[in-house]
Amino acid sequence: MRTIIEIEKEKLQGLSLLAKHEHVSRAALIRKAIDNLLESYLKQHSPSDVFGILKKNPEEGLAFQKRLRSAWVT
Repeated sequence: MRTIIEIEKEKLQGLSLLAKHEHVSRAALIRKAIDNLLESYLKQHSPSDVFGILKKNPEEGLAFQKRLRSAWVT
């Protein structure tokens, strides 16, 4: 998919130099940068970090639920 972005002249020049040094296109460098950004973000915001109240508790889910509900009964 194509998209249009604006890049400051100095940064574009730097990107062109890097692309020439690496023997790749500027587009390839930008795609790689986006991949790295997303990979880094996903590592920091992994769904496994936020989902599952039993993540650190080896207790089986149904047993946990019954134990909590038993506290409701008076």
